[in-house]
Amino acid sequence: MVSLNNDRDPGPEDNLRQFVFKHPSADFVYIEKPVYIPDGRTAINRYIKAYEKDKTTSFVFGRRRLPATGLIMYFEGKRRSRRVNDIGFEFQYFKGKKALCGGGAQGTVVEVKGKLTMSSGSGAPFTRQNKMLIAAKGKASATIRPNIPHTLRWHYDVAGMTFTAPNAKQTNFTAPSIITPTNRLNQNNIKLEVKLQGTNQIIEIATPVNLTSPQHMQENRTGVTTRTGWLRANRGRINLINTLFQYELLDQWGISLRQGSAFAKSQTRARENIAQVLQSPIPGVMQIIRNNLNHSPNFTAARNGRLRDRIRVYRLNKLLLTQVIQGRRSFVTSLQTVGGVIANVPPTLTHIWEMCVRDSRGRLHSGDGTANYPHGTENSFSSTVSSVRQTSFGTEIRIDTTYTVNTP
Repeated sequence: MVSLNNDRDPGPEDNLRQFVFKHPSADFVYIEKPVYIPDGRTAINRYIKAYEKDKTTSFVFGRRRLPATGLIMYFEGKRRSRRVNDIGFEFQYFKGKKALCGGGAQGTVVEVKGKLTMSSGSGAPFTRQNKMLIAAKGKASATIRPNIPHTLRWHYDVAGMTFTAPNAKQTNFTAPSIITPTNRLNQNNIKLEVKLQGTNQIIEIATPVNLTSPQHMQENRTGVTTRTGWLRANRGRINLINTLFQYELLDQWGISLRQGSAFAKSQTRARENIAQVLQSPIPGVMQIIRNNLNHSPNFTAARNGRLRDRIRVYRLNKLLLTQVIQGRRSFVTSLQTVGGVIANVPPTLTHIWEMCVRDSRGRLHSGDGTANYPHGTENSFSSTVSSVRQTSFGTEIRIDTTYTVNTP
């Protein structure tokens, strides 16, 4: 038996079948060219190729001297057999001109194909970069032609991949929950090993499978600063900031998950800590932060591998920023000087978006097997007084609100 060289299958392959011609007393061997038995014509370059010991040089048939270690010949399949044992050749050993013994061999060019199928989901076809999300699901199928007796096994180079029927031609599989290290790109394979019955030959098909999860985020903007006009300490509402950041979730190689990985029944998710870190020295503003902040403290779907984050302090009641002393309304004392804080994330803290993968059973995975979820952002926020002036209406102020993006 010899396997078909099908270079369309990704991954390493060795399609050569070794033959060793050796006899204790012969010094020559005569090897006939293999033929395709149904029509008697040569099989060389039609169904098989033959190589010398170097696996590169075309084998020379006919009368050959036998080295002490034996004469080595390699066959490689070029075209699938139509039926079992449809290729054969004969050989004869000689001592000088005296024929000693001989024999023949029949064989089959076996074509083995392995196929992985998984849904793109919100991501990309698996075949684009051979990537799929951790804990995702797929199907593996094998075809073996001609269908000669065999056994087979599916497995992955890294522990954790589960196959529902690892010894069947068709099986479902679930990926491990650990991402592929960055230095192992296209080096970990799902392998199909087929052992042909009655031989020691194993035909192997290997397909690189890279397991990904959101490890980084990308936003084209580095941040935004908005400034109000001059504000008086009277009734009314003010808009401090209203902007939208749209983050692209990236894998461990910095590639868009949406454009590079099959989601395969898993989802990307994210949550933020803004309620834990956003502060204000002004009681009324702090009460709004505690009771009315619109945020995502729990993991929510980052649809299509993207995250939309609207930063909005809109229609804030100015009376929250003021006080009444002796019947005269003014801004609270801390806001009557440059640098006065309306609200901020203190410099020792950051606004963090954490990322994960949610599998089809609702379980969350960080990518490294721990509960330490990757940080997509470590952003800063401040809304402070930038200018102060005295007018006939009293102290007037302008407020700068800055949100800065940092994607580690």
